[in-house]
Amino acid sequence: MTWNNLVSLIEKNSRFCITSHVSQDADNIGSQLAMYWLLRDYFKKEVVLYNTDPVPKKFLFLSEAADIESTLPEESFDTLVVLDSSNLSRLSWENVTTTYTSCINIDHHRDNSHFGTVNIVDETAAATCQILTQLFEGAGLSYPSWVANALYAGILADTGGFQFENTSPTLLRDAALLLERGADGVSIYRGLFAAHSIQALRLRAEVWSTLEFYENGRIAVMTVDEKRIDELGADRGDTEGMADIAKNTRGVEVGILIKQKKDHIHFSFRSQGAIDIGAVAATVPGGGGHCCAAGCSFTQTPLDEAKSCMIERIAGVLRG
Repeated sequence: MTWNNLVSLIEKNSRFCITSHVSQDADNIGSQLAMYWLLRDYFKKEVVLYNTDPVPKKFLFLSEAADIESTLPEESFDTLVVLDSSNLSRLSWENVTTTYTSCINIDHHRDNSHFGTVNIVDETAAATCQILTQLFEGAGLSYPSWVANALYAGILADTGGFQFENTSPTLLRDAALLLERGADGVSIYRGLFAAHSIQALRLRAEVWSTLEFYENGRIAVMTVDEKRIDELGADRGDTEGMADIAKNTRGVEVGILIKQKKDHIHFSFRSQGAIDIGAVAATVPGGGGHCCAAGCSFTQTPLDEAKSCMIERIAGVLRG
């Protein structure tokens, strides 16, 4: 029924805009590319790809990723396709609700607000790319290897290379199907985890130097200013995964990466599972996520104030 509802909406409309959340990652990029193929190549629709942020260079090895624009589309469209985003505020797209007449919402976050005309939300899925893999396979679609690569990349990234708690037998079977469809698992792993530029490594060295511990070593915090990323000639996506690394320190329950951006401060949280970090992130308007991976943003709040606020909230939960 889910697939039938999706197909029915697609067939009733002609022009689509595919978008996703700020602070891009492999799951939102991969799911966008898979939907791009479905709408453009399978259903022969007019499609625009748009994200508020430019595509991080590290994801440009994925075919068609360069087609994602970071300039607002001037053309009108019938349907907005929102992927991997629990609510519309995650798009950071002002007045987005005035731009479409129908909306497709596909996501795996448990706090999804079901804002779409068609909502395909599965919080048991490890990645939005896993949901799309199951949809495509369930419908018996024959898709090209570049689409399998995009879907595999999203699954691989959102499971931390198949090492997070969300790595289930079902997910591994889905990943195997993508390999059978032609996904190049080795190249995708290298592209995501083993192809850092010199600038990226210098940036990471500086971010490591900011490492601080709180609550008797149970919270690890690192900070980066996006201005410094530009000064080093690095890419905005080069700090992805650093919150996971901080979390992997012995005795640390929560790893935090704070990004100071031009108009807001973004927190990326990773938890070992001792606390529900998504619930803590949700205490900030627009924030939320999963039990072990979440995020939130502050606007018009000084860095030190926002940092102290979140550390204290997390520490309070850890203390019980």
